[in-house]
Amino acid sequence: MKKLSPMQTAWLKIFHLFFVAAWLGGQMSFLIMQFAKQDLVLPADIYAIISAARIVDYAVIVGGAIGCLITGLIYSAFTGWGFFKFRWLAVKWITTVALVLFGTFFLGPWVDDMHNIASLERAAAFNNPAYLHAEKMNMVWGSLQFALNIFLVIISVLKPWKRKVG
Repeated sequence: MKKLSPMQTAWLKIFHLFFVAAWLGGQMSFLIMQFAKQDLVLPADIYAIISAARIVDYAVIVGGAIGCLITGLIYSAFTGWGFFKFRWLAVKWITTVALVLFGTFFLGPWVDDMHNIASLERAAAFNNPAYLHAEKMNMVWGSLQFALNIFLVIISVLKPWKRKVG
């Protein structure tokens, strides 16, 4: 298979890092908004914060995650890195795919649930068990996902476990 030139690889790295920054920055922003809304006083505020968080989720987090996945695929297919050539890279691939799938099937729907309930109930959403469950799941699992993404950045830089798999 044809490999990318050094200049193409450099541009790919730029795009990959841009998407990593979007994914991590979006996750951090989302979590900050989640924590900040606990101190709200006005009923309209909760809906505004959840609406903003939902936009960050769909536009920044999802865009960053998909961008990371696509640029990672290109990296693996068209450079010498491969998909599972190194243990750290195998861990990175498995974790990235798991994070994208978990975000798609769990975190995203929880955000939608929170948004839908808050749009109807405003501040009363804080007393709705379905809202509180979705909020708790997003706080716990969203924080874990953010931590795992930081871990992926760390192993991308340090490249531990240098021995080849298999």
